[in-house]
Amino acid sequence: MTIEPVEIQHVKLRKRAFGYDPSEVERLLEDVTTSFEQVWLERDALRRQVEELQSMCDQSRTGEREVSQALLFVEQIAEKRRIEARKSAAETLAQARDEAAQILADTKQELQRHRDEINRLETMERALRERYRAFVSSAQRLLDERLEESNSGFVDAADRVPASSD
Repeated sequence: MTIEPVEIQHVKLRKRAFGYDPSEVERLLEDVTTSFEQVWLERDALRRQVEELQSMCDQSRTGEREVSQALLFVEQIAEKRRIEARKSAAETLAQARDEAAQILADTKQELQRHRDEINRLETMERALRERYRAFVSSAQRLLDERLEESNSGFVDAADRVPASSD
């Protein structure tokens, strides 16, 4: 049986000739003692529970600090990785640009070599055509001269043939 403090204050003990009724006083003291023991046990249980909760809170705070430190560490690592990635990307991009510029320069150089070769071949072709024309022209003149010489010799021979008396 639990007795609340308010109930203790309102208990009316019967008085007898020499004071309060001893059996009622003893019963009240037993009830108060039982109630006090119960409150004492509940208080101890609550104190242990508070201590456990306090310990859990402390562990939780410690865990939060550890998680916070770990998160900060991870963020620092992530930032370093981002910086390294940007640097690597910039280096790769610069290298790719350099390679592209070299390829472009090589391609332009090769294109110029091809143009020079085409120009050289065209010059050779023109020279060859000129020589061929000169050759054909010379050959034509020779043929014409020989033909003329042949024709003039043929005419001379015809002039030499006696006329017949038919």
